[in-house]
Amino acid sequence: MARARTRGPVTDDLPPGTVAEVEGRVRAAGALPARRLVAAKLGRRAEVLLREGLARRGLEVTAKVVRVALPEQLRALLAAQPSVPAAGVARRLKGASAKEAAGAVAALLDAGEAVVVARGGKDHLARPSGETLRRDEIARLQDAAQRLSKLMAATKPRRGKPPRTLWRADVDACVHDLAPPGRDAPARETRTAAPVANTTPAQERATAVPRATVAPARETGPAAPVAPSLSSPRAIDAPVAPARTAAPNAADVVVAAVQALQRPGAPLVFVPDVVRALEAQGVAAPQRALLAAAAAGGIELRPESGVGLLGAEDAARCPRGPTGVPLSYARILGR
Repeated sequence: MARARTRGPVTDDLPPGTVAEVEGRVRAAGALPARRLVAAKLGRRAEVLLREGLARRGLEVTAKVVRVALPEQLRALLAAQPSVPAAGVARRLKGASAKEAAGAVAALLDAGEAVVVARGGKDHLARPSGETLRRDEIARLQDAAQRLSKLMAATKPRRGKPPRTLWRADVDACVHDLAPPGRDAPARETRTAAPVANTTPAQERATAVPRATVAPARETGPAAPVAPSLSSPRAIDAPVAPARTAAPNAADVVVAAVQALQRPGAPLVFVPDVVRALEAQGVAAPQRALLAAAAAGGIELRPESGVGLLGAEDAARCPRGPTGVPLSYARILGR
């Protein structure tokens, strides 16, 4: 039956529309055998015309198959999924041998259009994006891991001695180095001042003034005018000009709240305390206000250290980073 379909006169002229029709079928299937492109039996001249026409339309024409170009197939595959197991790429590319698939992958890697990502102990392919780390971020992560390993070594049990814990800010300094995708890591000042002696992070937070709303006034010089807060009696008695009816800049309010909670020699402020202070001022959605202040460059938000010291109530008050990690510490930038 198959031979009956190929009988008939051999044509050396390619019927109009044949190239477009064959291209559509190849793109729909990904690849087709070279000997089954048309039902009619083509002569040598018509076959050459068909192959040349398909090649001009961007298809790859080999002795055995006509296929969508392998780089194009691979780009479409990576665009459809966050990552693809590298071991299965050859099976996902239509009309390609394992060697040809490996060559297509190598070409995209060399061009910077794909990266190899280690996930679950296996290699995956992905497009470069904010979800994949750059080489400089890998180097910073390696450095942070080495420093964190040294810290963790100090917590090993010691016979006859009490267990050790770690200072939260020391751990935070190791793990915060990776900036959010699309942003450079902010400059970090060197913390040389020692923490207050004989205090724990929980005690330090307990002694902070959680409801402070305004930074202390300077002793010298006239006090700068401060917009009355909703809790101040001046908000009722003082006349307000129409131009002043708008609320203060949210970023400035956040910076003032962080500054009010800072302790000498300790630039990091516990974010849940800042959220409580902002709530006391009537700031709606304080977590969004913190993220907006960080985006404006007024403050830096740092993630939780990840050692399980953040309680559920405090974690609920923290804004979240790109990976969902609570941003539990803040500091004012440029000071």
